[in-house]
Amino acid sequence: MLNAKILNQANFSPAILGPFSFLVHKISGEGIFTIEVQKNGKTFRKGSIRASKDVEENQINLDMFAFGQREALPVFTLNAENGHILLYNSREFKENRVLIKKDDTLEFDSAKPGKEDLFGVNLLRPGKFVVSSKSMKKNFEIEVKTPELQEAKLSQTAATQLITEDILGKTNSIRILPNQGLVFKFGKGLSDIEIKLDKEAKLEGKHSFTNQLKADFRARVKVQLSKRKKGATIKKFSKKLNG
Repeated sequence: MLNAKILNQANFSPAILGPFSFLVHKISGEGIFTIEVQKNGKTFRKGSIRASKDVEENQINLDMFAFGQREALPVFTLNAENGHILLYNSREFKENRVLIKKDDTLEFDSAKPGKEDLFGVNLLRPGKFVVSSKSMKKNFEIEVKTPELQEAKLSQTAATQLITEDILGKTNSIRILPNQGLVFKFGKGLSDIEIKLDKEAKLEGKHSFTNQLKADFRARVKVQLSKRKKGATIKKFSKKLNG
């Protein structure tokens, strides 16, 4: 069943993760790492990661919703050389701050993504979105096109676009289809991202946003960014991270 509140989300940033957005951090090496999830400035869940070269697992998907429901402290294992941690929320868009520490050293802060960290988002609502970055001192426009049904099918297989500081510096806008993935790579001057819906496309009758989504579902188009798709994204971009 479609959740209208989730589908109508208009603001996106690394601080507010949901079903259609995620953050990725590559672990720094071997050791024991502590995960802290904070809400309103207070830690309410902790977990740990044991990173070793002997571990085959190279990705951990941390669902902030499920993580918050667990009482026991989970212990994860991850490959120390090519291990990635993916953060998202499967049920809602909610503001949480995630800290990852190695001993007493801060490894990662979701409020301030570091160099090589990734922020991914799927924009479903047709219209114009404005991407703002204080670090780049620039606004960037994304137009999500109102698709015909055939184009909606194509958006599922369209290549995910990697947005870096070079792209933000060279152009002022791009045009995409709904559910065509965007991944922002932090570093080299890009340290913050905020995406806001500026102007929603006017859709009426059979071309309304809700009806378009229903048509997509009838065509067996999945609008939710599944764990499998997340995994494919990490596999694809981890090569760039290590290249």
